[in-house]
Amino acid sequence: MIKIWTLLLAGVLCLPARAQFAGRITIEGTQQGLGAVRVSDGLNVTVTDTEGNYTLPGHPKQRFVFITTPAGYRTTETFWQRADTSRKQYDFVLRPSAQTGRFLRITDTETWRYDAWVTDLKEYVQAEGADFLIHTGDICYEKGMAFHADHVNTAAMGVPTYYCIGNHDLVKGPYGEALYESLFGPVFYSFDAGEVHYIVTPMLHGDYRPSYTADDVYRWLKNDLAKADPSKPVIMFSHDLLTYDSVFLYKDLNLNEHRLKAWVYGHWHNNFTRKHGKNGILSVCTAPAADGGIDNSACNFEVFQTGQSGITNILKKYTYVHRNLSMQQVLRRGKRSLSVNAYHAAGMVQAVTAQVFDRQGNRLQALSLKPFTDWNWRVELPAGAKDFTVTTEARLRSGEIIFRRDTLRHSPLQWTANLKGNIWRSAPLVAAGKIFIGTIDDEANGHSSISALDAADGKLLWQYPVGNSIKNVLAYKDGLVTGTDAEGVTYALDANTGSLRWKHAGNMQTLPGYSAGGITDGENYYTGAAGFLEAINLRTGAPVWTNKAWKGGEGTTAVMALQDTLLAVSSNWNALFMHHAGTGQLLWKRSDGGIRFRSSPPVFADGRLYVCGINLLHIIDPVTGRTTDSISVPDGLKTMAAPVVTDKLVIVSGAGKGLFAFHRDNLQPAWQFRPGEALLYSAPYSKPSSATIESTPLYYNGKLYAAALDGNLYVLDAATGKVLQQFALGSPVFAPVTREGNSIYVADFAGNVYAFTI
Repeated sequence: MIKIWTLLLAGVLCLPARAQFAGRITIEGTQQGLGAVRVSDGLNVTVTDTEGNYTLPGHPKQRFVFITTPAGYRTTETFWQRADTSRKQYDFVLRPSAQTGRFLRITDTETWRYDAWVTDLKEYVQAEGADFLIHTGDICYEKGMAFHADHVNTAAMGVPTYYCIGNHDLVKGPYGEALYESLFGPVFYSFDAGEVHYIVTPMLHGDYRPSYTADDVYRWLKNDLAKADPSKPVIMFSHDLLTYDSVFLYKDLNLNEHRLKAWVYGHWHNNFTRKHGKNGILSVCTAPAADGGIDNSACNFEVFQTGQSGITNILKKYTYVHRNLSMQQVLRRGKRSLSVNAYHAAGMVQAVTAQVFDRQGNRLQALSLKPFTDWNWRVELPAGAKDFTVTTEARLRSGEIIFRRDTLRHSPLQWTANLKGNIWRSAPLVAAGKIFIGTIDDEANGHSSISALDAADGKLLWQYPVGNSIKNVLAYKDGLVTGTDAEGVTYALDANTGSLRWKHAGNMQTLPGYSAGGITDGENYYTGAAGFLEAINLRTGAPVWTNKAWKGGEGTTAVMALQDTLLAVSSNWNALFMHHAGTGQLLWKRSDGGIRFRSSPPVFADGRLYVCGINLLHIIDPVTGRTTDSISVPDGLKTMAAPVVTDKLVIVSGAGKGLFAFHRDNLQPAWQFRPGEALLYSAPYSKPSSATIESTPLYYNGKLYAAALDGNLYVLDAATGKVLQQFALGSPVFAPVTREGNSIYVADFAGNVYAFTI
């Protein structure tokens, strides 16, 4: 490979300092030239004449001649050709192509292993169609780039496939981007599709130094925009976010003034979308398609719909979930309803229908269900008989039908309600006869909210829309519900009416998005991370103190822990920090023993702090920060589940092998429970095969209630780990299981809240 790079580099170095380029662009199957097509040498941008001819002056750093593929066309080969001394003519042939304004995006796949996420993409393109697929970087090192070049390309995917260069794509060679260029072409370029002008810019730094500079990109970008259609919206792709501010400046080039509508990026391995200021420019980040995100975001690829206004809709398709169909019968206020979770990563569920039969096999009714979220569909069942046989069909847009037949009988399920938004880590919070819960909206489609349900029957009492995803747990005290969204904005709502008491924007000025959860001591609400970690007065909404002691870190879902004056705060890829709750003073921090790589909340119990490391459970003196004991765990402790400490056991959740229980008296293994294979993957870098429990299990009265990513709720004998009962939900569960009285509450990713009788 190095020899090839050397030859390629030699060819570039042999070019005259200013080689002039010429060529012609024609339509496939004809000799007809195509005018008004932009062509570039990496600095200069020109436009073909009416016969499709062009010339370019060249420049000292030239390596490629490439075109801005016009809307309504695709190239028959690549959109780029490498410049060399043996050629004088650089011709391109274009093929007319119908376009829908839809494209797919993946990022940070960082793999050289062929897995179902690749076939999910292929099958989605075949079933639903797309104008193009783009990978926004960190293809990852030599083996990863070679794999993607072979298996995730235009021919294999059946749609034009583009790439951005990421920091891990700058590898050893003549210069950092040499291998990338040999496989994917230039590191900055543009193309048109539908009604949009798309621009790709490179990561400016990485594992090895690139030969290009910010000035090189800037000079070309100015020329590209100068020749672009000024009526078209602009969407830009890059491996990282250009700015957290509302004005997008590339050096002194104000992209807002060039109709920039969105900046689509990766790098952070999480699901986070936000609108920048009043102009509403979107920035969109997503987790990898191949495995779980750094902050335990679910693996996915994204489907974008675009138009004259830019991005009009974003849909995440969660990879590895195939032909999933599950149903529950619900009795609420004397009425029965049917709830169906239906999902397929490689296509869209277009309709869900049900046939209802009595015990004798007579058909009572044919029903059409209504969609509530991207997973859940519902309909009211006919009155009368108590036991039904129901056949359910989920019809994909491709015409394929997913079928299930079940007899629905009486179960411990009291009721279920859907909040019309996905639920991630927000546990059902039971207080004052209500359940408070938050929903996420990682696509900026307006589905994020804080809601209150009647704990007795699941009736929606109120719903308050918030600015961004409520990723994690809420807090309650004296009629006030508090929660912080992914942009660091805290909302305090009246528990009875849902009206806003106060709102506080933390000083969140950079990535990552906030995915942890706050906590209250009854006087203050503690929330945020790094420079916007704060104690906020519950009555007034005013900050009591703001952290100045540390900064940085990746996103973490670890909820804060509080005991007396000790406040434990986590930062992924950083440390565990112990603060004085009253003053904010940093008392100690720990980053050793895998503690810095953590999504699991710390837990106070019996004068000790239980903290997960990568493969080690630390038992820490919370005053001094010193480890007093530890337990080695034969699995990666990368899940969001907190350690469960009972009178006899300590139970932790591994990313690949489920639950591990240890005796508290001697710290020896007691039992292990492995659920089914996960429907999707979310623990950092987890992928098949993994049996994962992200939800913190509930221990009560000798039983353990554990909801898994396989879409099941398990009731285990806490002493032995044996399964006593199992309930199929048909959707992954991330949120902790909670209890009040004789009811337990579960919230699944499909947006359903369930109440079960213990």
